[in-house]
Amino acid sequence: MRNFGVYAHLQRIAIVTGARRNIGRAIAIVLAECGHSVAVNEVEVVQSTRTVELIKQAGGQALCIPGDLSNKRGVASIVETTFAHLSEPWVLVNNAAALSVSCLLELDPQEWERTMAVNLRGLSYAVRSSASAWLTQGYRGVS
Repeated sequence: MRNFGVYAHLQRIAIVTGARRNIGRAIAIVLAECGHSVAVNEVEVVQSTRTVELIKQAGGQALCIPGDLSNKRGVASIVETTFAHLSEPWVLVNNAAALSVSCLLELDPQEWERTMAVNLRGLSYAVRSSASAWLTQGYRGVS
C-alpha cells in the first residue's frame, strides 16, 4: 500500500464507474493501493467481479455495485449503496462510457440516445448525486 504522509490515516471511499476492465480497472486498483475502499460500478455485477477480486487479493476493500448510469435512479442507487456498505464516498471517477462504432450516417437513433444517456447525462447524474451527498454530510468546497 502506498504511503501518502499526513493523509495516510484517512479512510477514503471511492466510486469508480466503468471499472470492469482497462482504464477503469486500473484506476480502481490504484485507488485501493492508496488506501481507498472502492465501489466498483458496472451495469451488471458479473462484469465487475474480477476487478473486485484483484483488489481483495492485494489486500484492499472493494464492493461490486451494479447501476445504470443512463437514469437518475440508477445513479442515486450507486451512491446510496456506497454509503450503506462502505461509508461516505470522497472520490468519484466517471469512467463509464457507451461507445458506438457505427458510421454517423448509419447510426441508429436508439444507439445514439444510449450513448448520450450514459456519456453525458450519466456523468451529470453521478456528479450531482455525489455532490448532494457530500453537502448533506457537511463537506465544504462542493459547488
